[in-house]
Amino acid sequence: MSPTNEPAASAPPNPWVDFEQLARLAPPELHEAYSQKLLRRSLWDVGHRKPRSLGRLHWEANGRRYGNFAQLLLEPEPAPEVTVNFTDPARETGAYEFNPPCRSLTFRVDGRGTGAFLPVGDLTKELMDPHGTPDLEEGVVRFAFREAFVPRPLAHEQAIQQGTPPPPLPFGLFSWRNLHRFTRHHGVVPYRLELLFYLPETRIRYELDLLLNRLLQDPRAGRLPLDLTAFRSSRLCAGFDRFVAQWTLPLIPRRALEILFESRQISPPELAACLEVSLELARSSLETLRARGLAEITGTPPVYLPVLESYLTPGEWARERSREEAEDAPSGRQGG
Repeated sequence: MSPTNEPAASAPPNPWVDFEQLARLAPPELHEAYSQKLLRRSLWDVGHRKPRSLGRLHWEANGRRYGNFAQLLLEPEPAPEVTVNFTDPARETGAYEFNPPCRSLTFRVDGRGTGAFLPVGDLTKELMDPHGTPDLEEGVVRFAFREAFVPRPLAHEQAIQQGTPPPPLPFGLFSWRNLHRFTRHHGVVPYRLELLFYLPETRIRYELDLLLNRLLQDPRAGRLPLDLTAFRSSRLCAGFDRFVAQWTLPLIPRRALEILFESRQISPPELAACLEVSLELARSSLETLRARGLAEITGTPPVYLPVLESYLTPGEWARERSREEAEDAPSGRQGG
């Protein structure tokens, strides 16, 4: 056997170790013994899920490979440029109905990035051509926390029970540089992130499971008819993403809002199928959105419509309405 510089074969690394180290960046009084116990329990629960996946994630930066995203966050400074490669693509029929196939995506500290998108074939057949030539596109890259662990000491738990919870963290849309700074400053442990790629006309959204190193399938795939999908401009998507990223809604209504925003309309049974929740929970989530002025109801049986003007200033909404009226048929890649 010829000599090699590769390390000897060993058991795959445990990503939880890196994520636990990330939480230790929080002030010691915030991530004390009680918080550490909560984190271990949370890591176990999230790490043993079996979500629908579109493929694996492989991270590269600083001229080398990283085992997971937490290792990138543990670096004292953000890497100038990070590339995530998507491998082992799913081949199921309809897998990419809402997620444009992508070979790799590079994001930089200046907030911009490059996506290597692959051709999409017949949606009823094999979608990704592994031998296809990628279509390189430049855009703006932002991140939003989908699920995360926030250090929570016993003192915070007691304050919550007494009705005086601590102020929430300022979640929002982050560039790579700001995501790195925010995560390290607060010791936040990201489990799932949304990677948002803004093009001039639209936005492409990918959900990343950082514990499992997986690109997740859109929950609508195979569950919601494509003809219910609504085209949303890059401007409107940016306003919506800023709102959702603030975590002002609980997780299930937040996910319901994302599906509603991307759709012309949706019924409670359709939402229940997408989110894999009970019909009662789907209906109550939509009613929560309606009570917040983010949805309206019409028809019998009832369907819910998104209230889009909630996410833009009056001037931006006027321009958005003018654009919609001028375009009979949208063009460009549709982002899920």
